[in-house]
Amino acid sequence: MLIASISLLGLVVLAGIGLAALYMLLGRAPARLGWPGALHALGGVTGFALLVMALHRTPPTPHAIRMGASAFGMVSAVLIGVALTFGLIILFRHVARRVISPNLVGAHSVLAIIGYTLLLAYVTLLH
Repeated sequence: MLIASISLLGLVVLAGIGLAALYMLLGRAPARLGWPGALHALGGVTGFALLVMALHRTPPTPHAIRMGASAFGMVSAVLIGVALTFGLIILFRHVARRVISPNLVGAHSVLAIIGYTLLLAYVTLLH
């Protein structure tokens, strides 16, 4: 389940990079996010749910504990969860046709990428 979460979140990160590039090129959120935005949101929620379930079922290995990385999984889940919350705020502001702050988009992106990177490090130390 952890591998499924990593794979799905990897695709979500790639889609987010594409959406962020579009946001930066236009200087604002596109008038309609359409399928890419909807799939990005749905993938993020699903990947986060899979991650939480996988972390609950998979305790850290002795190797991860020795390396001092036993908390990487939980920290990555918290960071991804906060990024998900910011993403939902972005979505609600977009639906309400309100201005979306570039700082909010930047915080969402940075938290998601750091969380995903920590998750990759954690999974690398599990094997």
